[in-house]
Amino acid sequence: KKLAGTYRNLGVVFIDKGLFDSASFYISKSTLVLSDVYGDNNPELARNYNLSGSIAYYLGRLDDCEDYFQKTVRIRESSSGINHPLTAEAYNNLAVLYYARGMFDTALVLNMKALKIRRLKLPEDHPNIALSLNNIGNIYLETSKYELAAYYHKKALEIRNRIYKTENSDIAMSYANLGVLNFKMGQYSEALNYFGKYLKITEKIFGGGN
Repeated sequence: KKLAGTYRNLGVVFIDKGLFDSASFYISKSTLVLSDVYGDNNPELARNYNLSGSIAYYLGRLDDCEDYFQKTVRIRESSSGINHPLTAEAYNNLAVLYYARGMFDTALVLNMKALKIRRLKLPEDHPNIALSLNNIGNIYLETSKYELAAYYHKKALEIRNRIYKTENSDIAMSYANLGVLNFKMGQYSEALNYFGKYLKITEKIFGGGN
């Protein structure tokens, strides 16, 4: 297990550096060790499959990504249970993939499952609840269900404003999403207001020259 952990840690370092091929190499070595020692249903393998899925996503290997994220879901459901925050995370990540593929109905089901678990198991004002609300809002935005999109994006923003002491990138993203939503609805004054708030925060974080 220690060897597998070392390989995985190396993989995480390479992910942070954006060296995804090297990261994949070490995560795969870690996965082989864990499979040999524990079989195919160990929670540690779920961590590796989740990392491998993320790497595949960044590299555009979406079929591989789907396979890894589905394995993560299967292990999380069996080892942690269907109402565990780790299982919610697995649903969330698989939903991100399906959203990217335009499979919005499937992504919505998974995001709703993740939100239900997070509301059950996490504090009311938790970043992951806001994330689920945000993701659901994005799906409704993409499918032109604007009233529902507004509801979920505003709920996400409300939680983020309560959580964070200062404005940050999550709040900025909520403003950007609401800006896009209002633009698509033809509410241009509101869109400009939200985009202005988004720009103000991002310029503060990253500098006006970026």
